[in-house]
Amino acid sequence: MFQETDYIIHDKCPFCQSRDLDKYKQRADQLWVLLCHNCRLGFVEKYPKNLAQWYDLEYYEKSTGQANSGIGYDNYQDVAYDYFLWAIALVALTKTKGSLFDLGCSNGLFLDLAKSYGCTDLGGVELTPEYAEIAQQKGYSVYNQSFLDIQFDANQKYDIVTAWAVLEHIPELNETLAKIKSILKPEGLLFFEVPCIVFDERDDYWLNSSLEHIYYFTEESFKTILKRHFNNCYIGGVFSLDGYGASLAGFVSNSPEKTIDYQPINDYLKSMTRVDLSTLSEVEIICYFIIHFRYTQNIEACKTIVDYLSQKETNSDQAVSLNLYYWSYLASNFLKAHLDNQNYIEAKDYFLEQISGLESNLENHQLSIKTLQQQLAEEVAEEAANYRKLYQELIRSNNQLEQVNHDLAQTQEQLHQTQGELHHTQEQLHHKQGELVQTQEQLYEKYHQIDQITHERNYWKSRVEAIETSKFWKLRDQWFKVRSLVGARNENLSFLQSLVTPLPPEQSNKQELLLDNNLALEESESSPIEVMTQEELEPIQETPVQRMTQEKWDQNLPLVSVIIPCYNYGQYLEEAIDSVLQQTFQNFEIIVVDDGSTDSKTQEVLDNLNKPKTTLIRQKNQGVAIARNEGIFQAKGKYICCLDADDKLKPAYLEKCLIKLETENLDICYTWIQEFEESDLVWKTASFELSKLLEENCLEVSAVFRRDIWEKVGGYDPQMAYEDWDLWITMAKMGAIGDVIPEPLFLYRKHGISKHDLDFSNHEEIKQKIETKHQKLYQEPDRVRAIEQAKPKYGVQDGYKNLLIQSENSPNEKRKTLLYALPFTVMGGVDTVLLTLMKNFKQQGFDIYVLTTLRPLTPKEDTTERYEEIVDGIYHFPNLLTEDKWPELVNYLIESKQIDLVLMAGSSYFYSLIPDLKDRYPNLKIVDQLYNEYGHIANNRKYADYIDLNIVENERVKTCLLDEYEEKPEKISLITNGVDINHFNPDFIEASNLPSLVIPPEKFVISYIGRFSEEKCPEVFVEIVNHFKNDHRLCFIMAGYGPMEDQIKDQIKTYGLEFRIHFPGIVETKPYLAITDLMILPSKIDGRPNIVLESLAMGIPVIASAIGGLPQIIQDGDNGFLCDPDNTEEFIEKIEKITSDTNLYQQMKQNARKYAVKSLDMAVMKTQYLELINRLI
Repeated sequence: MFQETDYIIHDKCPFCQSRDLDKYKQRADQLWVLLCHNCRLGFVEKYPKNLAQWYDLEYYEKSTGQANSGIGYDNYQDVAYDYFLWAIALVALTKTKGSLFDLGCSNGLFLDLAKSYGCTDLGGVELTPEYAEIAQQKGYSVYNQSFLDIQFDANQKYDIVTAWAVLEHIPELNETLAKIKSILKPEGLLFFEVPCIVFDERDDYWLNSSLEHIYYFTEESFKTILKRHFNNCYIGGVFSLDGYGASLAGFVSNSPEKTIDYQPINDYLKSMTRVDLSTLSEVEIICYFIIHFRYTQNIEACKTIVDYLSQKETNSDQAVSLNLYYWSYLASNFLKAHLDNQNYIEAKDYFLEQISGLESNLENHQLSIKTLQQQLAEEVAEEAANYRKLYQELIRSNNQLEQVNHDLAQTQEQLHQTQGELHHTQEQLHHKQGELVQTQEQLYEKYHQIDQITHERNYWKSRVEAIETSKFWKLRDQWFKVRSLVGARNENLSFLQSLVTPLPPEQSNKQELLLDNNLALEESESSPIEVMTQEELEPIQETPVQRMTQEKWDQNLPLVSVIIPCYNYGQYLEEAIDSVLQQTFQNFEIIVVDDGSTDSKTQEVLDNLNKPKTTLIRQKNQGVAIARNEGIFQAKGKYICCLDADDKLKPAYLEKCLIKLETENLDICYTWIQEFEESDLVWKTASFELSKLLEENCLEVSAVFRRDIWEKVGGYDPQMAYEDWDLWITMAKMGAIGDVIPEPLFLYRKHGISKHDLDFSNHEEIKQKIETKHQKLYQEPDRVRAIEQAKPKYGVQDGYKNLLIQSENSPNEKRKTLLYALPFTVMGGVDTVLLTLMKNFKQQGFDIYVLTTLRPLTPKEDTTERYEEIVDGIYHFPNLLTEDKWPELVNYLIESKQIDLVLMAGSSYFYSLIPDLKDRYPNLKIVDQLYNEYGHIANNRKYADYIDLNIVENERVKTCLLDEYEEKPEKISLITNGVDINHFNPDFIEASNLPSLVIPPEKFVISYIGRFSEEKCPEVFVEIVNHFKNDHRLCFIMAGYGPMEDQIKDQIKTYGLEFRIHFPGIVETKPYLAITDLMILPSKIDGRPNIVLESLAMGIPVIASAIGGLPQIIQDGDNGFLCDPDNTEEFIEKIEKITSDTNLYQQMKQNARKYAVKSLDMAVMKTQYLELINRLI
């Protein structure tokens, strides 16, 4: 073993010298592999000073008992030429011959292959003397010393240097690479293979073998290292070999310009198609087959090559044709043998695994039997000793036993009598329980009947009110009075016929009675409908809408009570409470129920609990159901929300639930669930339907429900493990009406094993209890349907009166408050500008609220979370209420939030509300933001008289309003969008933030970044790429998302551009702009898109359509080009012009940045908006 003083210790990165290190994993020898945060290089924490002792003969040939030591080879003599066959094939692909120097050349196996390939002046270095001598005897110039100590002739330069599994062994990595570069010719190549850690189970191979390794490269670190020493990217990649770890193999040129010629090799090492093969020579095809078969193990590529070779016909000279046929036959047989062998290996491994498992089990059983035998012998001896001791005690206790027996007889007689009494009592109790169950079922039936009668009563009452107030009924009433007074006698006859038709005596009496009744009803101001019977009205086919007026709640009482049971969750409790205190609706109380917590931390938190609106109740531990019930017993609110101590609510949770509860007369309301901490899963809870609830618990525990229905069903049942599920079923059975808000506003903390997890492990057993308790519902589906169909629908008047109480009691000091009316929250340039402005307003002391009137096209586009980080509240109207109820919801927001000004940005629906809003709130200011002269400008003009100010983003929109619509100049304000020119600055780019794309630095990168939507014309960009697909100077990026994504992917596939276009999806723009040379924007409708502003700020020329506000920012020929949006050929022509004229391109880059600094500074935009809004309010 080495002493501590015999080691070199790594306390900083040996490559970049950074001390920002982390421990990654321990090797089999208990040494840690460290990882540099700066360059991502991995390396062992220490290694011996004397490395030469590792590389003696034992390194290559283990003596008896030294095999599998974790260092070196068991027997290198078993290594054959095919071990390096892939390596010489890789060299052959570059078509480079000449002089070659091999680091770590061993006994010269690879040098033999290089010689056969045609290399000359072969040399190398090998530390093991015996193996260096073998290579020297073959005629190679091999050194037996450290590579850094070799004194090369100044004129000795090599065409090729190879380092197969070598660089990871050499401590002086930077010095070694510098020396390699010094002995390479200007266009020389360094070939390499090194271990690569990829942060998954493949890394375990390297950590448990080859313990002499000093370095554990990542692909990122190796790229950085080669970039420093060769100023170039490598050709190759990371490959995973069956039974081994991941390796990084390839080559790098001493000449960056030469790398372009090798780019096809880089592509074909990863995948091959028949089209690729048609462009290659037979020798290249054979080399690729060897590499894919012997190294990358890409069997699909091998199959493609075999199929191609077997079908290829050639009319070239006979020798080459025969060689082709020979390799075709050989490749086919190699591939078949590999696949057959793979099947055999899999089967063999399976059976060996089974046998090993059986043997292991047998050994374990035998060991267990032996252990049990020893334990049994010890226990027998111990029991014998105990028996002797007990026997002696038994003799001494014999007299006492007789007395005890006598006493026992008397006691047994008393016990027998007591058991009889107990049995009688149990029978009485059982009988009473049966009566109680029967009474409860009868009570449920009565409640259900009462509900139905109440619903019918309310329905008929609404019908009566409708008829009483109808003009028809009033006219009909007066008409019959006239008929009676003038002597009309038969309602089935015409008026004139009835005058002359005599009435039967009994009908005459009824006529007089009806007249008397009508006169009496008129005198008492009663409605004539009261004399009609129910049978005379038409039967109803659908559930009627019942009209009702919301009852006013006592403003001195909280509208909602939040119950938080806590058992040993002190570390989370205050987070839960704070999430309630931060609600947008503030008329609530919090009741914390300590369920007998035993944890000292929890007790300390509870003892010191001092939160606003919060009451603490303490009880002995009785479970969560009783804790919730106890809290609700003490609650004063109309509604209840039970929140577990480790969960949280988003700020708008209570307000949005209460909006639905109050305006739709619901009994229960809840939202989707967002997991946090150990998971970010979203649960989409289902609608509140009894049939669904009988199948699964489709609600979240913190649903908000009416307190009176909780009383009606008897609260949470402490005997049920799924106490909340049981409560929801019982409420639904009693006719409760509920609904879900499709937004993840309830935050469920996922940490460790919770009560929910424990209950779920016994799910079937617990569900059986649910089914037993609600047996009739499971057995009678017609009853379930009847309950669901009997649910009424309500039309509620004054639905917001109880929600507005808090605004009446709000503090006198009022902040300036804005309401943004948007169509939706989706990613895009406008979205970025709005968020920037909202953030600035918040920093200046404004309150900000947002409403939307459309759902995003897909959840993937939704940016609600970004808004939630900034604004005080966001209200997606389609998620809350039906559209006919939106006007009242807008009024509620304006009154409850005390809105000063509405900023509109593209919501078509909101325009229709403006006249009523201006009439209802004369001091409310309406500002419309217009970004182009299309689309919403028609609505803007329709309601122009009600809009206080129009903010336009570019001169084109301003001209349109002034010239075409003759708008008053004082009602137009031009504020152009800006960009953060300090953030989007090409001089401040961190390499660690760049995207991990394999793009050589000499490539010219052309990008499209934006929405995949019809107005943006992303399909035109694909057409452009297709035109340049054979121009390997260019590289293309297409980033974004939108409704046309699938169409664009199909178009890319149709043109075969999968390997020409990088398609990263939704991205942060700056990292991709940092590697972009030219931006393309072929829109047919646009304003001044943000991506153009950001590109110019990054010094990137832009080729865009000459539409909207683009001609004001892209100066044709100066910082980009403008094209006809319908002319793809013009885009192609401008791209060719820029890419072929380096001086023009460099001048455009400088002009782009200068223009952005001068004219696009976001600070100007923010100041103008702030001054304008302050002036209006």
